[in-house]
Amino acid sequence: MNIKKSAVLVTGANRGLGRAIVDGLLATGAAKVYAAARDPSTITLQGVEANGLHGELRAQGTQVVDVRVGFMETDMTKGLDTPKAGPKDVVQQTLAAIEAGHEEVLADALSRSVRQGLTAERGVYLGEAVH
Repeated sequence: MNIKKSAVLVTGANRGLGRAIVDGLLATGAAKVYAAARDPSTITLQGVEANGLHGELRAQGTQVVDVRVGFMETDMTKGLDTPKAGPKDVVQQTLAAIEAGHEEVLADALSRSVRQGLTAERGVYLGEAVH
């Protein structure tokens, strides 16, 4: 998919990763950027329109990309002493996934580990099997 000719919807677009993705899309020259947030009034970027529902968009043929990241360098994680992904790196992975037609980005080791555990025959969240 060519981002420059596309209309794009970003959820959580008012801060953190969502805001960084919107900035990246605008810099890349996306034709139209739609932004979603819990409070649409917090979407204040020039050239961006605030909404949309994930399932309905996919059903109508709109490419939907789920971006998963454990901890990322944002205001929310500022005080945490743990490895964090950089927003620009996550944005680069996300833009590459969009252009490749992928539906999911597992942006760091933590998100990949969680994903692997959730898809295991017996999810790690269930603990050891009782015999």
